[in-house]
Amino acid sequence: MASRMEGHDDMAEPFETSSIRQFEQMLYADGFPHCAIRLMNHLKRYLSNQVASMEQLVKMHQFKNNSNIELLVQRFIFQPCCQKLNDDNPWFQATAIDQLKLLQILVAQFTSVQSLHISYCLLDALFGTSSTHDEIHQIKISLLSRMLSMGIALNCIPVLNGAALWLQKYHTSDRQPCLNIGEMLLVDYCLLVPDLQQTLLDLCHHSPTFVTQLITAFTFLFKIKLDLNNQQLPPIPLLRIVAEWVISNPHGLNSKTMNNLPHFYTSQTSLDKMDCYELHSTIYSLARWSILVPILYLCRNELANTKTFDEVQSSCSKLQCGILQALLEFKRLQECDKSDVPPQPISLTMIQEITIDLQKYIQQVTTSPISQNPLTDKFIEWSLNRLAQFIQVGCSTNQLKFPLDEINKTMEILPKTRLWDTFIRLAKA
Repeated sequence: MASRMEGHDDMAEPFETSSIRQFEQMLYADGFPHCAIRLMNHLKRYLSNQVASMEQLVKMHQFKNNSNIELLVQRFIFQPCCQKLNDDNPWFQATAIDQLKLLQILVAQFTSVQSLHISYCLLDALFGTSSTHDEIHQIKISLLSRMLSMGIALNCIPVLNGAALWLQKYHTSDRQPCLNIGEMLLVDYCLLVPDLQQTLLDLCHHSPTFVTQLITAFTFLFKIKLDLNNQQLPPIPLLRIVAEWVISNPHGLNSKTMNNLPHFYTSQTSLDKMDCYELHSTIYSLARWSILVPILYLCRNELANTKTFDEVQSSCSKLQCGILQALLEFKRLQECDKSDVPPQPISLTMIQEITIDLQKYIQQVTTSPISQNPLTDKFIEWSLNRLAQFIQVGCSTNQLKFPLDEINKTMEILPKTRLWDTFIRLAKA
């Protein structure tokens, strides 16, 4: 029985239509969740035969037998975990313990995968979908989130590196799964068990590519909007973690994007499009965090004690430093003639947006009782200086390619600081 569950059988092509009935009987005989072992072993073997390299994967238009594979994955891995679908066609009702065993099996199966492109394909074969079943899609994302949470705890690098590619792909098509995963990891490692925050901090040393995709997800989860009533600010523990990530690995924000990876279950790539604004919004979104978040916390009167004040200030300062290092690294990559480095990530529209938002937040702070807070003037000055630094370094690295007069005109609505005046004077000279 053990050898059968490990996938050592005589079926060379179990995903062919002519063989699928016999293969299903073997999986039923294995029982849940052990059937996942046999299915995963055959799937890894199949993928290794289909795509020998990342270059071959990028050229792949359609995987063979993908509809049969999707049927098997849905029936033998996810359907037992889905109460609604099990009521219609029950063969096994997974308990919480069974689902935990399934997660352990999935993580263990990835441990033996050494090729990044195979990890990506395996993840997409398991968790990608062309199905119209909302229930299956939801259980897939829930299990993927929990598997990644377990992968982080166990430091399973193949899972995390493969997930980095998978998240990158879905950031350019259907972003919602990425946001759901980011939200669950935030709850697991920041909010429910604060003692686990160090595990997240260490993640940048183990899988920096996964961290880069998490940062992108978090910046979309906590977009800084003008409507204060519906504003979700990044929690202070998350702000601290992201700041540490960015300053530890600033070049991660300039990493190459693999835009041509195929989806396992479809050859259509019409959804895999993002304009320049979205492709490079991570640095800009982080700049909005470092510049606007301290004032927004002040607006909410959430800086009542010295410890909170110090934490927000320290985190935003580190984040700002990492952002500026990322901009400088971008210039270095361009000077090295790296053709895969995308041009001009900061637009005049971005500068205008952040300037207008900052002006309105400053106006709100200075015309409310919060203005009596002794921190108000300091926070305003620091935010203004951070915006000036962002523009200054952006100009010096040739990423703000529009006239200085345009920038100065945009900044006229803001109070002037000594740093901004010095920058304009030197730029004109």
